[in-house]
Amino acid sequence: MAESKSYRGEGGAVIRFDLPLAEQYAEQVRKGRLVEVPDAADAVSGAPAATPAAAVDPAPADEPADSADRPGRAHPKADWVAYAIQVSDLTEAEADELTKAELISRFGG
Repeated sequence: MAESKSYRGEGGAVIRFDLPLAEQYAEQVRKGRLVEVPDAADAVSGAPAATPAAAVDPAPADEPADSADRPGRAHPKADWVAYAIQVSDLTEAEADELTKAELISRFGG
């Protein structure tokens, strides 16, 4: 059996990929759109580990090159709060009052 790893996509689904990753998916990992998760997370998420790879949307071509430090949409709200504090004059309390969707809307590019 081929070696494989689980990744959480932007929509929150956990997807299991055989390694090595195809270039298009490796690029998604580099951009933070696919985040590696421990295999135990498959059972916690409720998503099947064998979700087809085609369910992952490809990256938009207009993705800014300077977005490497920005969390992906699938990252937890805490990552977005930390990022908002880093790139704006918001305090931690102010950033934490925003929803994850609001943080992504304001700081997601």
